[in-house]
Amino acid sequence: MTLLEEAADPVIKTGFSQIIASALVLAAEYEEALNVARLEEAIATRVGLEFVLPHVWITRAAAYLGQGQFREARTSLKAGYERAEALADKHSQINLLMLESKLMLARLNAVQAVERLDRVWGPWPTTALGAEYLALQAFADACAGRTPDALLHIERSGELSSQIEADVLRVWADAIVAHRNTESANALVEAFDHAYELGHVDSVITAYRSYTPALYAFAQDDRVVPFLKTILDVGNDHGLAKRVGIRLATPHPAHILTRRETEVLGLIHQGFSNAQIAKALWISESTAKVHVRHVLRKLGVPTELGTDTAWTFEPLPPEYGRKVLVDAGWDGKMPVLIQRMGDERACGK
Repeated sequence: MTLLEEAADPVIKTGFSQIIASALVLAAEYEEALNVARLEEAIATRVGLEFVLPHVWITRAAAYLGQGQFREARTSLKAGYERAEALADKHSQINLLMLESKLMLARLNAVQAVERLDRVWGPWPTTALGAEYLALQAFADACAGRTPDALLHIERSGELSSQIEADVLRVWADAIVAHRNTESANALVEAFDHAYELGHVDSVITAYRSYTPALYAFAQDDRVVPFLKTILDVGNDHGLAKRVGIRLATPHPAHILTRRETEVLGLIHQGFSNAQIAKALWISESTAKVHVRHVLRKLGVPTELGTDTAWTFEPLPPEYGRKVLVDAGWDGKMPVLIQRMGDERACGK
């Protein structure tokens, strides 16, 4: 971050920041990637580098997807598509479609992802991007049980490039095909080792969300479990961890909020309005509203959308949501719905 701030040329700054952000996403350092995206956006907006903005939204979508914040990922994808289409930015459009497909895979909609990826792009902007796209097609095919298509896309991807993003996806696709054929966990564990050794932790999260048997295979390997715990925590996949008998520590609120959201929470507790928060943090009021909405949803405070509903997701218990509601000014009487893991029950009078 210091190097970015010291660089003089905005084009160099934004280009370098995009490289850093991409590397951070691969390593599952999602909060740092989001911080870099904020800096990149600020630079691009200040000097009018419109072509940079689709890449900012790509970083955000990838980071939110990694964190399991699917709603934010969808919002970022929409904003990214709008920017990329306005600029006729084919490279960004392909990246956005790949992220959209990964979101489908994470929701176990493999067939939908296969269909979404089934389009002809013409000449690839770069061979590396083409290889990654074909590798993702192979991965989606494998998850959907379409072995012949998966093997074909693995081969075609390998002919284009051996860069890390494509390589890791090909290894995962091959491992899933092998598991479907033999029901042996060995190939899946070997793929885990390969990805982890390369530092491509994001692909591990993609794999166990998209192909459930992979998560069970990892959870049954005593050597892998300590690493898996860390990865599940980074991905905020506490529900999946519980499903396979892995207990993760309940995070402190400071660990589930970003640095900026923590600042916003402090101002909310002081009774600041959105306009006052924007002024205090030197941000726009619309940006302040987004931060407030994220804080409220994460911590169980009623949304500002005119409803009296509070959401409290695991691992935070309903009691925590009630405490935050009181701190935020709830009188304990207005009916509030606390929702947890699909179970809905009213609290208050």
